[in-house]
Parts: sequence; structure tokens; C-alpha cells
Amino acid sequence: MSSSSASVREPHVQSQRSQSYSARPQHRRLIAGIQVLFFMFGLIFLIMGGLRVALEFYGNIKDTVGSLSIENITSMPVFIVGVLMTLLGYGLLWSVAALGAKEPPAWHSGRNGLAGIVAMLVILMGVTAWLNVAWLIFMVPIAVLFGGLATFLLLNFNQPSVRLVLGADRLQKREAAGFKWVRNGLIVLILSTTAVLGGVYAVLTDIIELPLPETKPGEFIFVTTFDNYNDEWDLYPGRNSSEILPDEAGNLRLVIKVDSGQLQDGVFSLLDRKVRDFDLRVTTTQLTSADDFDNLYGVIFRYRDNDNYYAFEISGDGYYRLVKVEDGVQKEISTWIGTTDTSGDGFEGYPSLIRPGRYNVIEDPLDTMNEIRVVGHADQFWFYVNGQRLKLCQAGESRESTYTNGQCYSDELTDYYQDDSFKQGKIGLLAGYSPSGDLSVPVTIAFDNVVIVGPDPDTMNVSEEPNVSENPN
Repeated sequence: MSSSSASVREPHVQSQRSQSYSARPQHRRLIAGIQVLFFMFGLIFLIMGGLRVALEFYGNIKDTVGSLSIENITSMPVFIVGVLMTLLGYGLLWSVAALGAKEPPAWHSGRNGLAGIVAMLVILMGVTAWLNVAWLIFMVPIAVLFGGLATFLLLNFNQPSVRLVLGADRLQKREAAGFKWVRNGLIVLILSTTAVLGGVYAVLTDIIELPLPETKPGEFIFVTTFDNYNDEWDLYPGRNSSEILPDEAGNLRLVIKVDSGQLQDGVFSLLDRKVRDFDLRVTTTQLTSADDFDNLYGVIFRYRDNDNYYAFEISGDGYYRLVKVEDGVQKEISTWIGTTDTSGDGFEGYPSLIRPGRYNVIEDPLDTMNEIRVVGHADQFWFYVNGQRLKLCQAGESRESTYTNGQCYSDELTDYYQDDSFKQGKIGLLAGYSPSGDLSVPVTIAFDNVVIVGPDPDTMNVSEEPNVSENPN
């Protein structure tokens, strides 16, 4: 009897064991849903990542894409994300087959694939915000929807019954304890090294910006006459160029030329170092321009990237303005204000503070030279031309800055501009066509004697001379 009863129980035990490894309907639906998700995102990631990786090895195409408004699309961070997307896309497609075969690696690849989708969606939201914040309105709902779906599937995928179906326990039994320690240690090492290298790269490329130390009043930050050591400036030849060229006496200067034939087109050269508080002076010489001197040139400051900076500009016909570029959108903080007093009959006999004026006769090279000075301390900025502090006509509560016939209609004239959007950045020199400039003649401006020192905020409230912009024009 005892042997007979034992033989009856054994088939029952075997049937329970075989049933525990069989896929139930809910398991089949879960696995099928994950396979569909993996196939869809695998193709998307493989195509998008593969295109970005391929773009890196085709210089002409890369240059064309880089000339579009999405400038950072060709940057190294986006390339790294493209490589990760390519690898993840291939892994997801491989996992589709593994889940279908229900081999022991299937559970591990499924778990890692779901976690990878969630992580990649988070990374893509960060990249989207970096490229164009406005795109987040489309990216966030997609990331929340599919990221939430992947998280829900991952929670269900971690159930013991699913592990049994996909053979995870059988694989786990074959893993030696020592191998698991080595594997986990390598994972921790790779993740920590990646995090450290990512942080260093983010600091070096200004994705994360470390604050610069404060400078003492009068402390020298940078000085150059362009006679040597010019590697810190952006230099390039062509119709729109930035080059170190000699004057008639052989003295070297930074010469910026704009000959593109496009209105409001400009060229600038950046100094390859960042400054925080500064007192900047630079001497400018107008070399070529249309007969009416309707052009623009000046100084870029607190430059973060091509989409975020301030610019103080003057024109050969005696005007100045202040602009701010934020997230690629340019705004006139203070519109064009003239420094020529035209209150006399016939407008003759009233020279412009900014040389040469529209009615000036250039008889001496000094008549074409102007000294531009910009002072930045914390979130306040002051502006000077040829030793005279200039007033600004800001928008106030109006939509835009409005200055006509010697009067600011949008707000009261102010002595300085206050804004804390950009706390530090690079210095640059610029030249270009004005919105109404003559495109038949190139604009060529020479810059020399750049001096940057620590500002003295105690002297900023004292104007060196009466302000010409208060005169009617």
C-alpha cells in the first residue's frame, strides 16, 4: 500500500512543477504588451540614434544641419545621447525575440529594457529643454504617458510568477555568488564613473556653470592690443570675417568685416574666457561703410551661448541701443537713441558724440574712432561712448522701447539697466548691417586696446559729462 500511494503522489507533484513554469493568459498578455512596446521604441530609438551617429561621420551634412536654427543638434552631448539611443534600440529589438523564446535571459532583458525606456525618456526631456524649451510642450505628455506605461509594466514584470515563466530563477541558480559581486561592482563602478565624467563635461562645456570669483575694483582681468597672443579670440576668413590685420603704421588690430548682403546680418568674435563683474573699454575704428554710416557695431557681454547674451551697439550715424537675446529671441531693451543735436536750422553744425556723424566731414583718422565702455556689476549695467555715460529708454510697462524726437515715450530715461538673467559669461566684439543699412558696401570695423578690469560700483552713479541723449534730436 505504501509504495502504491507514493506512486500516485509523484505525478501530482510533477504536474504542479510543470504548471508553475507554464505561461498563464495574464502572463502572455503582459509579455505581448511589452514586446509591442519594445518593438515600437526599439525602431524609434534605433532610427533616431542611428541618424545622429551617422551625422557625425558626414561632415558636409553635419555643417548643413549645424547652420539651421537648432544649432546644438550637432553638439557632443546630443551625439552621446544618439549613441545611447542606438544601443538601447538594438537591445529592445533583441529583447522582443528573447521574450518570445522565454529563454532564461528574457526576464533580465525585459526588466532592463523597461528601465532603459524610462531613463531614456527622462534624458530626452532634458535634451529637449536644452535645445528648445518650447518643445517641452510636446515632449512632456509623451514622456509622462509612455514613461508611466513602462513603469506600470515593470512593476507587474517583477512578480515571482513572471520570473518563473521566463526562467529567471533557473538562470539565477547557475550564477555563482562571486560572479554576482563582480557584476554588481562593475555596474556601480561604471555608473559612478559615468556620473563623474558627465559632471566634469557639464562644467567644462557650461551645461553646469560654476560661479566665478569676485574681482576687486581696478583689478586687471584682461588687456590686449592684438600685437600678440591672439589665440583666445574667434578668428576666421571669408566675406564675413574676423581677422588680425595691420593698420597703416603696421599695428595689429582685430578687424571684423560683414559683406553678406543681408539686412541685420552680423559677425562677432568672442574672447575665450568668462568674466563676472567687469569694466570693459575698447577703441573702435570705422574702416568701411555706406555713405550714410547706417551700420552697427559694439560689444557683446555676459554671453552664455548664441541664444543668450546682451549686446550694446552703436552706429556710425550717431545712434546707440541695448539688446538682449534670450532663448534665441532678440528684444530691444533700449531702442536706437541719437546723440546728434539736430535742433539747429538745416541740421548743420551739430556734430555727433559718436563719430563719424551723418553730417560730419571726415578729415582726420581720429574722426572715425570711438571708445566704447560697458560696466557690469552684479545685475546692473552702465554704458559709455567717448567718456560720456548714456541714458537708456526702456520699455517700462509698455510693450517695447519707444524713443522719438528726443523723448522716451515708453518710460523715463534711466542711467543704467538692471537684469539678472545672465550672471556671467564671455565678452565679444561685433559688427553688422543695421535694419535699414546699405548692403552694397561692406561694414568693416577695427577693434583695438581692449581693457577689462574689476568695476568700482562707487563711481557708477557719477556721469563723466552731461548726457547728450537728453538733447532733442
